[in-house]
Amino acid sequence: MKRIHRIWAAGLGLALSLSTAWADEVKLTFVSLVPPDSRVAQTVFHPWVDRLNAAGQGIVHLDGRDGLTLANLENVYNRVLDDVVQVGFAQQNAIGGKFIRSAIAGLPFVSNDSESASVALWRLYQSGAIAPEYAEIVPLFLTVFPQSGIHLAHPVAALDDLRGLKLIAVGKAQAEAVTALGGAPLSIPLTEMYQALQRGAADGAIASWTTFDPFRLGDVTRYHVETRLGTSTGMVFLAKKKFDTLPAAVQKILMDNSGEAMSRSFGAYLDGEAKRVRDGVKTTPD
Repeated sequence: MKRIHRIWAAGLGLALSLSTAWADEVKLTFVSLVPPDSRVAQTVFHPWVDRLNAAGQGIVHLDGRDGLTLANLENVYNRVLDDVVQVGFAQQNAIGGKFIRSAIAGLPFVSNDSESASVALWRLYQSGAIAPEYAEIVPLFLTVFPQSGIHLAHPVAALDDLRGLKLIAVGKAQAEAVTALGGAPLSIPLTEMYQALQRGAADGAIASWTTFDPFRLGDVTRYHVETRLGTSTGMVFLAKKKFDTLPAAVQKILMDNSGEAMSRSFGAYLDGEAKRVRDGVKTTPD
């Protein structure tokens, strides 16, 4: 009877210790801003969350939330700083005036592919060259999207025919490129690009092949000019003030599963997506 009592007591002690461990597990909410069934969610964000949670079992749990319910590209930076959500995906060019030096990675003709450009941007950050722009936050990984081409609703015979056309440009570099070509740049959010082209409010867009699937650009453009007219950068990040309050074990798990390796992986995925979409467009009959 005493032996049974000792076994029961030991089991109770183990259960209590496990309960305490799970109670101490840090929970962080991550917003991806993409649909849950999107390729980037399924290929990049969900596997990253799963890998991090497996490594951090009992220490940290990342609650992945897709879509725009908790944040959008325009407010996600402030939502993270205000601790409404703890980890977010953002594009630096959507955060006005803060990431001037980082924009070098998105200049026209600077990069040939996203993988090497994403690694270069991460190393630039690590070197301290652009670190002051990130003083409020801790980037977990950085990426550079594929360079932008010209996608039009109607054909043109030569680049000179772009003069006077209204072209959506989602970044400063792209807008300057449109102006240099004689076009009129339109500042329209990615989420409104399809409607603007469908209504004829825009003649085309300066955009990467990776925008085609999520924003249905292939439905409203039929003519494409392959070039490298600049791009935008992205990041997954949390607020520095939040990061500094996390236990060292949590910080280590976050960084061990992010950094340069994840920047490279995200860039490689984007290169694959750009090639897949481009090849699909080439084989689509007119």
